[in-house]
Amino acid sequence: MFLPVRGGDLLRVQYSQKIAEIGYASLLSRLLIEKFLDFLVIVAIGILALMHIHGPSAFLGYSKSLIEITFVLVTLIIVTLVIKYLNVILLSWFRSVFRLAGKEDFFQRHIAQLAHDARGCLNVRNMIPPFVVTLFMWLSAYALSYILAASFVGVELSYSEALLIMAAGALGLMLPAAPSGIGTFHASIVSAFLFIGRSSTEGLLVATSIHLLFFVAFALPAALICGSWRVGKTVPG
Repeated sequence: MFLPVRGGDLLRVQYSQKIAEIGYASLLSRLLIEKFLDFLVIVAIGILALMHIHGPSAFLGYSKSLIEITFVLVTLIIVTLVIKYLNVILLSWFRSVFRLAGKEDFFQRHIAQLAHDARGCLNVRNMIPPFVVTLFMWLSAYALSYILAASFVGVELSYSEALLIMAAGALGLMLPAAPSGIGTFHASIVSAFLFIGRSSTEGLLVATSIHLLFFVAFALPAALICGSWRVGKTVPG
């Protein structure tokens, strides 16, 4: 979360590869599944929270946003189906292209392996457990953290409002952003406040409070672990 763009995800892949000695293709395929599940869960939570706050008719006033979300979801579903069921056909086409370019070995070691691993992950048995865990984490720990952080700065949030604001913040952080989501995260939270008829001042105050809370919650343990690891490496025996 401290690195720009999606550097933190790539660092996780690099670290996991060294610790677990798993191939990059397998790790990247699991990262893609993780992002896919995260996106589905957070969009579903945001839609349900908005419907609870404003009723099912709320989408009539936000048809453009609904169309955009629907387009992204349909695109993800189509890509998923293509990876799952048209994997062999697509790989044969791409293999021919890479063979002509003299890069068939690179294709086989990286791209083909990534597609094969991703296809293997895309089944109900593999996806249901992480989906349930992800949903539980968003609905419990994260939602309550947003409510708690808002209360620190004197802003009261209902559970439904916290879910909607949380969804907006998470979607904002899914985009390539500045280090630690500075600016992007705050803008998404302010937009969510305006979306539900609250003031932008409250939104900025809550965004800053949430950002500080999570920064401390992640940075302090990370610093302690890193320091312990470095000390352990320098101590003989």
